[in-house]
Amino acid sequence: MRRVQPLWVSLTVAAIFAAVMASTTVPTPLYPIYEREFGLSSLQITVVFAVYGVGVMTGLFVFGRLSDHSGRKPPLAGGLVVGALAMVLFLLAQEIGLLLAGRFLIGITAGLYTGTATAWLVDLDDNRDRATKMAIAANLGGLAMGPLLAGLLAQYVTAPLRTAYVVDDTQPEGQALAAAFTDEWRLLGGQVTGQVSVPAGTTSYVNVLTQASVTRPDLIFYGGDAATGAISLRQQMLQVPGLKNTVFVGGDGAHTAAFAQAIGSTSTTYSATAGPDGSDDPGFRTRFVTRFGAGSISTYSAAAYDATMILLHAIITARSGGTLTRPAVLAAVAATNYQGTGATWSFDVTGGPATRIVTIYTPAPANLSQGDGWQYVTSICPTC
Repeated sequence: MRRVQPLWVSLTVAAIFAAVMASTTVPTPLYPIYEREFGLSSLQITVVFAVYGVGVMTGLFVFGRLSDHSGRKPPLAGGLVVGALAMVLFLLAQEIGLLLAGRFLIGITAGLYTGTATAWLVDLDDNRDRATKMAIAANLGGLAMGPLLAGLLAQYVTAPLRTAYVVDDTQPEGQALAAAFTDEWRLLGGQVTGQVSVPAGTTSYVNVLTQASVTRPDLIFYGGDAATGAISLRQQMLQVPGLKNTVFVGGDGAHTAAFAQAIGSTSTTYSATAGPDGSDDPGFRTRFVTRFGAGSISTYSAAAYDATMILLHAIITARSGGTLTRPAVLAAVAATNYQGTGATWSFDVTGGPATRIVTIYTPAPANLSQGDGWQYVTSICPTC
């Protein structure tokens, strides 16, 4: 006569059953991402899906009867190990081979649990009807929850960027920018997976980007201008499996109307410029465009306006003190506390701005009629 266990034991087994079944379908909503990242064809994705069915049949018919001889626990424990191995393969996958292996192993886990966990729940409960319903709920509920949870995580939870690959255009300014980025990135705890200099004007970056993709960077940083390579490099990232959705960041040299028009609107392309954004002041952009025309506003329009106003105020201050000399004007600038379009400006003992702002933009070609084709994202002030 079999030994009936308390209900909480059955509920615990059902919960584990549901969790394992959820894990078998977690990768399902991620396949469009795999398709884009690895450059897979529709046929290849179909094969990846089909391999899961082969794994399920293997788990059901090859390993399903093991529990009748060895007991329920050993096969289920083995299924957990196989499932964990499958998840590791998904994490490491960079091409279709590991996806196929992971999909097959996760199918074995699903097949093994479908038969063995169901039988164990029936063993634990003297109410066969209740045990059967519990098994069905755990099985189907887990299968449904996996894609839902994975989809929500993929859509709304972003991982921090930790690794960067750096490219510069061999020009002094581009190399200095790349070096400054590299130093700051490492200071913040990031890892630079590679750094290369490519002559300005290079037309093909595919070989460089292919080498970069091997290091699996979260971000590609380009030290250079739109004209020296930023446009070509960003466009060709789309041709390299593994870099299609990788974040691209350039300096102010990439922040041009030509770049925005060539690249188009994208959620993975950014420029980083020094100084505040004029659109922070509700009236500045409107006044500037009205006075000088839509095509006249640029990255540094707001900062240039503020700099001019600071200098004029310093000249007026020096003159009112009776000494309109260069040292007097410089002293007045150093004592400045000016409320500008995007920040309150003051200066440190070195003469540099005490308020050091970096503004992040993303391409927005729809804005070309009213500006340079970029949209403000955020401002960062390490010294504020």
